Amino acid sequence: MLTDDDISGFEVSIDHKQIVNSTEPVKVKALIVADGIVHEFEVAVGLTNNV
Repeated sequence: MLTDDDISGFEVSIDHKQIVNSTEPVKVKALIVADGIVHEFEVAVGLTNNV
């Protein structure tokens, strides 16, 4: 997205205090700058052996 000039910057962070093997989903925070506007997303990522 950077090479195609769709966005001018990004940042992804995961709180290191989270326990990945717990029953709670891991929260990932992403900031994307597009057209001079910062868009913020928080996504919960869970593990499963069944979909």
